[in-house]
Amino acid sequence: MSPSLSTLETRYLDSCKRHEVEPNSKVLSWFYEAKIQKSTRQKCNMAILLDCLKDADFPPLVDVFVEVNSSDIDAADITQASHCSLSKDFIISLLDAINLKLQIGDLLDISLVDDFLRDPSKGGLSCHVLNLRSSQMGDFNISGSFKHLHTLNLDFCASLTSLQKDSFACLPNLMCLSMCETGVTNLWTTSAALSKLTSLVELRFQNCMCCKGTGPCPVSCSVTEDLQLTCHRTGSGN
Repeated sequence: MSPSLSTLETRYLDSCKRHEVEPNSKVLSWFYEAKIQKSTRQKCNMAILLDCLKDADFPPLVDVFVEVNSSDIDAADITQASHCSLSKDFIISLLDAINLKLQIGDLLDISLVDDFLRDPSKGGLSCHVLNLRSSQMGDFNISGSFKHLHTLNLDFCASLTSLQKDSFACLPNLMCLSMCETGVTNLWTTSAALSKLTSLVELRFQNCMCCKGTGPCPVSCSVTEDLQLTCHRTGSGN
């Protein structure tokens, strides 16, 4: 026997009826997974994959998040695995609705969140982790409030060629920054921009195939440990 519908699922189905759209089976599966997490006393984290949505799916989904209570869901992640032709306005409305629930933003197209990055009136993004892999970035200069952001990944943004001295001024709590395979070359302006990151503990300009996200490179750590062990053995033999 299948479990009864959760409050989130019920809200979603009711909203689909109001907007006269067919429920998306993927969206229903996200709500179901959130319900399972909640029933097993796990952190209720909903993962939203933009690639599984079409424009008609957004109004009912936005309705649900606008009505979400603090007890319904703990966090939400938004991921974009491939370039899509979704309406930017719909994505912005979803980000607005999720608001403080947003934990991770993983996006290929910076234009989808460009308003949040450059328009102070938008108030910034509340996510803790932001991964941007864009071919149309040019420069990186954001404004607004990003006080929750602790990890920023700009890897493989080859079009990112310059930083302004205040590029990171809105990121007071940023701890991890990765800029591998970008086009940034100006050492002086880059140094000036990085000096604004008073909480930074990890900076990466070079990556290898075994690395995923931020954190120590497993190969480098292994090599370092082997070298330390070799030096220890050599020293102890003298």
